[in-house]
This record gives sequence, structure tokens and C-alpha cells, in this order.
Amino acid sequence: RQDSKGFMWIATKDGLDRFDGMHFKVFRIDSSQNAKHLSTDYIYCIEPRKNGWLWVGSQRGLYQYNPEKERLEPFIDSLKNIYDITIDRKGQMWFISSFTACRYNFKTKTLQQYPTSTYFSATSLCLAKDGNIWVGTQNGFLEKYNPDDNSFSAFDLFSHSKTPNSKWIK
Repeated sequence: RQDSKGFMWIATKDGLDRFDGMHFKVFRIDSSQNAKHLSTDYIYCIEPRKNGWLWVGSQRGLYQYNPEKERLEPFIDSLKNIYDITIDRKGQMWFISSFTACRYNFKTKTLQQYPTSTYFSATSLCLAKDGNIWVGTQNGFLEKYNPDDNSFSAFDLFSHSKTPNSKWIK
């Protein structure tokens, strides 16, 4: 992904890579709070923010890249395996943690989780042009978020198809 300053950011099994057009710099997740870089970690996804900041989803949790200090800082490290991140039109952050869809409200500083036991196993997120949030699932459904009642409507993508090898939606 490219940020507002023109840097290319690459999620890898060995950390977060930044490419300036000539050189790479690697940032790793470190459990030490005072470390300048973060230790080896899977980075799964990147969502650019304003002013060079980034949201970074990793095996160890949700981090934000601080461009002034040039390091990753924990945001929510109590949830692991952050696979996808998007920001909706209300400025709320949606992400997937170990197949659980989550929504973080920055104004109220609250986290809403939609656990797999009650909802579905989330595999991907999409913010549609009309502002709707869609969640792809392991079993071939697209789940449309209904903000009026904090619910989801399911659409079976394979209901009129032959049974595929996989119904995983990415």
C-alpha cells in the first residue's frame, strides 16, 4: 500500500517493510515497550492513515505506525491475528481478529465484537462505495452490516452454483 507521503508499505512474515523508491527499511514487533523496532512478527494487513500514520494488523495484535518515532506502537494487543482493517464513513475502524469481526468507535473508545459463536467466521471486509460494510465468511456468505439495529443480513453467494471446492471469501 502507498501512503500519503509516497512510501510503499509491504506486509511480510518478517515485519513491516517501507520502500522509499531506493531503499527498504524493516520495522518489527518487539514485546519490549522501550524498543525502537518490533521483533519478528507476521504482518497481515496495512491501512494508511493521515499524516504518514498507518494501522497495522499483525499476529500479535493491532498496531499503529508512528512516523515521528519510526516505530510500531500497540493499539489493541489483547486481540491477536488481525487479518483485515477498514475505516467506515463514520470514522469507525472495522477489523478481523481470529475470524471475529470487530468495530472500534474512536469517539466513545468502545470495541464491539461479533463473535463466531453468535455471528459468523469473518474472512474479509469491504467498504462499498455506498458506505455499507460487507463481511466475507468462511462458508460462502456475504454479511451486510445494518447500522440501524447493529445486525447483519446474510447473502449466500453459492446458492445457485455447483458446490465449489471452497466457499472461503477473501
